[in-house]
Amino acid sequence: MVTIKQIKELALVEKKYTSGFKQSGLLLETFVQQKYPQIQKQPACSEFDFKYNNLYMDIKGCWASEYNGNIFIESVQNTKIGSIPSHVKNPICMFVYVDYNNGDMFLINWPKLYNDIKDSSVVNGGYNAKGWIVNVNELMKQKLCIKI
Repeated sequence: MVTIKQIKELALVEKKYTSGFKQSGLLLETFVQQKYPQIQKQPACSEFDFKYNNLYMDIKGCWASEYNGNIFIESVQNTKIGSIPSHVKNPICMFVYVDYNNGDMFLINWPKLYNDIKDSSVVNGGYNAKGWIVNVNELMKQKLCIKI
């Protein structure tokens, strides 16, 4: 069984990395699948991480509890190469954000949220990313997110 503590420890080490792919993401997917075995893991080369019925999901890690509920959603994965994430190219998935500190999970209606923020300004993020900062508490008030 993968624990949130194991994922957090790895994510803390990987925070120092200067480029994208991180092993903590794979552990995070395993963690979510342990909690929700009914979701189907998509093949490694798939656009999204999971599928449940006809609903696609992407799993993301966050530090929301450290940042007053704020999370970062990438609009550009790496500005040096202009890589656009699948969820921007094809905004049909839901997001499951998992807080590394406490294991809290948030299901975000990305198609609706994307429609609301796609023309908003973005900020610089880690490892040359750009994206939007949104607050999960505000998203819950707007019925764009639920805690699961």
